[in-house]
Order: sequence, then structure tokens, then C-alpha cells
Amino acid sequence: MGPSRVVSGAFRLSVRHKDGPILVNLALPGDWLGLEALSEDAPAFEVVALTDSAIEAVGTQPLSCELSREDWLRAACSQMARRSHDMARLRTGAVASRLSVLLGLLGHAPVPPWAQADGDRATANPNPDALRRSLPSLRDMADVVDAKPETVCRTLAQLLPPRSRKGGPRSVAAPKPVASSSQPSETKRRSAAGLGTQAAVKALERIVATSCSFSV
Repeated sequence: MGPSRVVSGAFRLSVRHKDGPILVNLALPGDWLGLEALSEDAPAFEVVALTDSAIEAVGTQPLSCELSREDWLRAACSQMARRSHDMARLRTGAVASRLSVLLGLLGHAPVPPWAQADGDRATANPNPDALRRSLPSLRDMADVVDAKPETVCRTLAQLLPPRSRKGGPRSVAAPKPVASSSQPSETKRRSAAGLGTQAAVKALERIVATSCSFSV
């Protein structure tokens, strides 16, 4: 690609290998892309955006001036020194430290421990969900910091403010119907039926006794 400058976002610079692309460096806002065009024997990098990014193409016109060429070479050397130092910090030390460096380079300061302890994590970033959406994928971040995606996921949960809780209507179980006292239970109904039968038998006995007394 021709020389261009990163306006926003972040890019990964890789070289092709038989086993897949190998990460070489990062390009952040203000950095130049395509400076390998200044050298005929420099390898061409594969440039892939890690986040929503924008670049500004400047073309090759400034290279026609010798002074501009020297300025570009100076900028390339300075950029290489800065990013090489960043890559060393991103690839060594504890995973939490590496991710903190990456978050800082992306413009997201990790939440300090005192904020986590005091419950002020939400004040560190007013929109934690938007922050997470702006980050590279777990796989890309794991590749940058040389760690497993699972480890990156667990560590980010400690470094970033918690996700916002989306409130919603809770399902409430319908109350079970309670038998009314006016409605007799099965046992009461059986007892009432038994009492009615006994009363009928006694009444019949009285009628029979009365009939017998009249006949005598």
C-alpha cells in the first residue's frame, strides 16, 4: 500500500507465513503506514484494522523531494523505536500488565484497584458497554498480548468496569388457587352424604313405626 497516516483506530502489521500471519507491530493514530515503500528490500506488511479505524492517504508525491524523503525516514525510525518498545511491553510480563498496556494504547485506561474496591468502577467509564464494543475481538487481543482468549476474557473482567445491568419486567408466578371455605372438600362432601343417608334411614324407621302403631 502507498504511504498513509492513521487518523483513528488501530491496525496490526503482519507478515505472511506458511502457518499464518505473524504479528510484527501495531499502528496507532499519528503513525505512518506503507513506509516500507521507502526501502526497496523491505518486506511488505499485511495491514488489518483491529477496531473501527480511518486512514488518510498522502500518496507518493512527497517522495519526489529529497528533503521530504529524509523527513519520512526520520519519522519511520522514530515510529519503529516507539512501537518496538510498546511491543516488548505487550509481549512480556503478567497478562494483566500486558492488557493494561494495550488498553492504554487504545485510549482506554484500566480501572485502578481502589476504584474496584470502592465500587466506583462505573465512574471510570460512563458507558462500559460501548467501551467493550470499541475493543478488538478477544482473539485479536490474545494474539497481540500472546495469551489465550480465555485468559484475556477473565483478565478483562478485572480491568474493565462491569457491564450495565439491563432491567426488565420479571416474570411473576401466578398464585395457586386456594380452596374457598364455602366450597367443601371431598372429605366434607363424603361426610355430608353419609349424614344425609343416616337421617333418611331414621326418618323411614319413624314412618314405619308410626304405621305399625296405627295398625295396632
